[in-house]
Amino acid sequence: MDFRQAQSRYRSTLDGGGDPQEVGKWIAETRAERLQAEGRMRALNRKHEMTMKEIEEMIPQMTEMVRVLGEADPTDKNDLYTQMGLALVYDPSERVVAVEAKPSMYQSVCPRGDLYQFPMICVAEDLLVG
Repeated sequence: MDFRQAQSRYRSTLDGGGDPQEVGKWIAETRAERLQAEGRMRALNRKHEMTMKEIEEMIPQMTEMVRVLGEADPTDKNDLYTQMGLALVYDPSERVVAVEAKPSMYQSVCPRGDLYQFPMICVAEDLLVG
């Protein structure tokens, strides 16, 4: 629901001679819905810090993933890395692999819109693995 449009319609109704008590009730309901929606968004966007127990439980799973990846066919690895949003570039002169991660949740557009002349960096920089 677009809360601004709804409130604008309610105000127009009021300006057009609508019942002030009824319109006031609609506006109050819309504000309450908006506050609930904002609360849900804040809860969804809240960062979750992992506990030590959660981290310890992940280690065996990650160890198994590393083992499976190590034994996987290179073509399968390439497909998997692509699905994960990873780009790997090997520099033979330096014997270094540059890894760039752009997972599906990566935001490639500046969240501030076109209001600012300079873009904001939204994701961590490249990771070098030697």
